[in-house]
Amino acid sequence: MSPVPTSRSRVLRPLLLALLLAACGREQAGQEEAAAGVPGDAPALAQGGDFDRQWFGVLPCADCDGIQTRLRLLREDGEHRFELEERYLGDDVAPAFSQQGRWQEQERGGRPEYLLDPEGARLRLRPLEDGSLELLGPDGEPLSQGPEYRLGRL
Repeated sequence: MSPVPTSRSRVLRPLLLALLLAACGREQAGQEEAAAGVPGDAPALAQGGDFDRQWFGVLPCADCDGIQTRLRLLREDGEHRFELEERYLGDDVAPAFSQQGRWQEQERGGRPEYLLDPEGARLRLRPLEDGSLELLGPDGEPLSQGPEYRLGRL
C-alpha cells in the first residue's frame, strides 16, 4: 500500500522548507560545545514515565512576520503523541494550521532529540538546558546559533 500524503505532512514540509530558506541567508557561527549540558528533565524523559509538556515561540519566516508556534508533547502508557499549532503572522489574514501525530525520542551525540512525524517530514528538535527546544536541520545541526529557532517551555 503506497503512502498517501496527509494534512500533517502537507503542513510540516512547508514549515521545514520555510525555516530552511530563512536560515540560508544567515552566516554560520561557531558550533555549540558538544559537551553542553542536558536539560534538567532529560533523565525523567529517558526513564519512560508519562508526561505532558508544552513549548511556545515565534519562529522566523522568509515571507511573513513570523510563525507563532505551540508544541505539545505527550507520553501516556508508552504512546508518544504531539500536537503542533502554527499561525503565520503579518499584515494579511494569518492562516493557522494544527496537526497531530507521533513522535520519537532518540539520542544523537550523547544528547536527546525529539523527532516529530518520523515516517513523514521528520521535524527534529533538541531540548536545551534551560528547558527550551531548538529546531534542528535535516543534518541534526541547529539552524542557528542564536535563539531565533527556539521554543520556550511553558
